[in-house]
Amino acid sequence: MAETVRQEVASSAGLLQALVDNHGPAFLHVHTAGMLALVADDLTEDFPETLSFDAHRLGLLRAEFRYICLASTILVTVSYTISHRAPQVLSTVSGLFAAGAPRELDADKAVSDVCRVCEDAGVSMESVEELRRALAQCITPFDAVHRLMCALPPSTFLFCV
Repeated sequence: MAETVRQEVASSAGLLQALVDNHGPAFLHVHTAGMLALVADDLTEDFPETLSFDAHRLGLLRAEFRYICLASTILVTVSYTISHRAPQVLSTVSGLFAAGAPRELDADKAVSDVCRVCEDAGVSMESVEELRRALAQCITPFDAVHRLMCALPPSTFLFCV
């Protein structure tokens, strides 16, 4: 986490001076980058001792982050692969990942459920198989879409805060 904070301060012109000047938004910016790095990275060796009592909650946040990344990856892949053939499918598939859904995502089951939704919507078997192959690829951690959705640098997300 210390390295993340160093990189964040070094990458933003004027941030160091804003911190020295006790500018509140600058502290919020650095704090957000550090907390996002704690949640988005599974590196426990850089875990601050002051947060040791929050390890369980940080674990839950990490699981939630992984869930959101995987669900987003699947939705982007469905959107690109199928939605132009069957626009209603994306809405139905997104319901699989809506609030209230279980937060532990079985990727293989999710792929199966998404393909079943497509079949029920009347998407051709050829298109469903194309989607199944695309989903099987995108859920792997080395896939470009998965990496884009899950491994963006923390500063990328700061615009959402």
